[in-house]
Amino acid sequence: MKNAIKLISLLAVITLFAGCGDKPEDMFKAGIKNYNEQKYLFAIEFFEKTLKIEPENIKAKFYLGMCYKRTDQISKALETIKECYEINPKDFYISFNIADCYFLQKNYDETLSWARKSLQIKPDFIESHFLIANAMLKKGQTAQAQDELEFILKISDKNKPFIKNQSLFLLSTIYRKQGKLNNSLENLKKITKNMPKNQEYLYNLGLTYNAMDNKTETSNIINKLKAMNSGKAQELKKIISKK
Repeated sequence: MKNAIKLISLLAVITLFAGCGDKPEDMFKAGIKNYNEQKYLFAIEFFEKTLKIEPENIKAKFYLGMCYKRTDQISKALETIKECYEINPKDFYISFNIADCYFLQKNYDETLSWARKSLQIKPDFIESHFLIANAMLKKGQTAQAQDELEFILKISDKNKPFIKNQSLFLLSTIYRKQGKLNNSLENLKKITKNMPKNQEYLYNLGLTYNAMDNKTETSNIINKLKAMNSGKAQELKKIISKK
């Protein structure tokens, strides 16, 4: 049995490198192919082989770092992507991904520092603005996060629907806590119109209707959540019963 397992492992390695030349550019292309197919562990092997031949290949180094990030090896990702920054400190996307790694580590001060570095190079990079807003919320800097989110909605476009919807959602929760219920409702209506089956958005729409003492609409939201077999329906019902 052990010999069979060894043979299978050997065949897997042979298959992995089959058709891939020994040239670094061939290794890199194979790494990119696997990265795009979300086969990150295979991609790591190719990028590491590329870097053995070309240690200063910044593209291979960056994608290696991104593979580590995608496979939750955040410390290794940070170390690798920071090496890219040392080679090219003027690449905004490198700084952004360092910031994102720090966010994943819950180091929000470093997140803010590196995200702002990326914005010094590309001021309108919406992903960095969104990362800053999230880090501010995690630090309890609600007013600053609100300014950032409102700015994001001014510069957002149709190519970034996730960021736009999430910005509207985060703002709606801020508005609700501030007692600006009409503003909260307006934002939630926009995103639930585009994503009518998103349980989190519907649940928060129900919370806003409940805060406005609109029992009819709150009940409608509960029924929609029930139809989706969502546990959010029961959560919302409990909140109503406490009023």
